[in-house]
Amino acid sequence: METMLHKMKEPRNIAVISITAALYTALTYMLAPVGFGMIQFRLSEVLCLLAFIDPIYGIGITLGCFFANLASPFGLPDIAVGTLSTLFSVMLISKSKNLLIATIWPTVFSIPVAAMITCMSGAESSFLVTAAWLALSEFFVITIIGYPLFSAVFKNPTIYFLLKFKGKNATLQ
Repeated sequence: METMLHKMKEPRNIAVISITAALYTALTYMLAPVGFGMIQFRLSEVLCLLAFIDPIYGIGITLGCFFANLASPFGLPDIAVGTLSTLFSVMLISKSKNLLIATIWPTVFSIPVAAMITCMSGAESSFLVTAAWLALSEFFVITIIGYPLFSAVFKNPTIYFLLKFKGKNATLQ
């Protein structure tokens, strides 16, 4: 933990965290009508896979989710639950050794968000329906779009270098 706190204080990492948070927030706001609610298509979620490259990106993504959720129709509960779900997702993505497995964590952590939406919506929707829609949308954005995108990124030496992939003992399968 101490190393991560020290790493966060480096000027380059402060910039990376800030840019990542701003990018996540901006992408979410640009697609805001479909970024909140029972059925979400939050294209910004694909950025969660940056945590596979370096955990420092996870901090920016979590902050970006916090800022994006300030506009949520579910208010404080979504700010708390959504941000914590993103935090846990990026933490597990950064610990994953396999990119395909890493793509599954945001889908798993869509379940607490589904529970929050169900509670906040009252009887309008059932938990199972909400959970299915959220999990499906996360799976589509992260696994169906994100996996091929990041697989291509890892095969491009220029982008790979710019993102500072540190040679983590990871595989793409």
